[in-house]
Amino acid sequence: MYLRSRVGMLCGLLLGLLTGSTSQPVNASVPWVVPGTAGEDVRSVTMVGPYALVSLRAGMRIYDFSVVSAPELKSSLDLPDRWPADNLVGQFRIVVQDGLAYVPAWDNGFYVVDISDVSVPVVISQALIGQDVRCVQPFGDVAIIGGSIYIQGFLVDISDPSMPVMLQPLNMFPGGCFDCEVVDSVLYAATMQVFAIDLHNPYSPQVIDTFPLIASCVSLEAQGSYMFAANFHPTSPTFGVLSYDITNPAEVQFVGRYGGEGYDFDLTVVNDRAWVASHPFGLYILDESDLSAPSVNWCYATDSPGSCIGPGFSYQTFGITVYDSVALRSESYAGVLVYPLDARGDVSADGAVTSTDIIHLVNVVFKSGAPPADPVESDINCDDELTAADVILLVNYVFKGADVPVCP
Repeated sequence: MYLRSRVGMLCGLLLGLLTGSTSQPVNASVPWVVPGTAGEDVRSVTMVGPYALVSLRAGMRIYDFSVVSAPELKSSLDLPDRWPADNLVGQFRIVVQDGLAYVPAWDNGFYVVDISDVSVPVVISQALIGQDVRCVQPFGDVAIIGGSIYIQGFLVDISDPSMPVMLQPLNMFPGGCFDCEVVDSVLYAATMQVFAIDLHNPYSPQVIDTFPLIASCVSLEAQGSYMFAANFHPTSPTFGVLSYDITNPAEVQFVGRYGGEGYDFDLTVVNDRAWVASHPFGLYILDESDLSAPSVNWCYATDSPGSCIGPGFSYQTFGITVYDSVALRSESYAGVLVYPLDARGDVSADGAVTSTDIIHLVNVVFKSGAPPADPVESDINCDDELTAADVILLVNYVFKGADVPVCP
């Protein structure tokens, strides 16, 4: 009886998948553009709660995504010529610490902006360090600065953010620095290579390891004990998306690689999917459930799984962010493009994702209960099976504030 119930339930799930429900974004081939961003040189979006900080060549805009289908412009802040050329690589990502936004601005150094009132952001300082700044990573009372090949790292005291003080050059970033991630007091810096830098004494950072196989990394994303790296240049023999085990940051271990679909400029990871901003194909999504053998789950250029060979785009795609039930892709001069996602979790089909859905899913997976009201909604991790893994993801979302369960 148990076997028949499981087989029946899975058949019902597969039937639902074959009769119109898919695991790719809703209307993925026709995303909509955040009003006011078209025609702007847009590089990246940083989410702070429901607020989107959009990084523009001309400054910064803040949108309220409380209603994701109708984002509201809260403010614009003019910071002219944050980078000098359209083809200059980099997300120029805005990083927030303690209600302050740190905004890299190339030869204008970096700005510190008070965003405690998102309707009225206020510049409280500008740090001119005499070098080109592409990324700023605050960490407590210091900030690590990276930029062009001429600035190999700089340490800045931000204990008084209204008056940053230059401390010392770091000489750690050959080839410049494009992006940073901090995990457990270790800074991971995307340069031509990727360095793991110990910040336990932030006034005396020390390189403790270098990632293998990296040649031109421009973006990093941490997920648990793993780090994902976008190695962007197709002429590199190891270009594409690489994953590493950073359990021991002094002995980083290579795990797997996907060979890339173009110039991979940025990535973000949700559950076991890596969303990759790529030029000229726009966006592709990797299934990273097996880190040693990732595969393309969906591609914007072809609107299908498999490879991304298809039409290219006139503008460069620099950034990707996933928030709530949408993906936000930053494409220079096309604006911030929004993709509605196929959100999962409404097992009982009552229009809300709650503890009731967990109970229903537990009954199906562990107690041979009746098939769920919506089999597709019940497949939380989008692997076409109902297992304990789906229950865990749903529990983490409902009770622990994890990312909304979405399928690419």
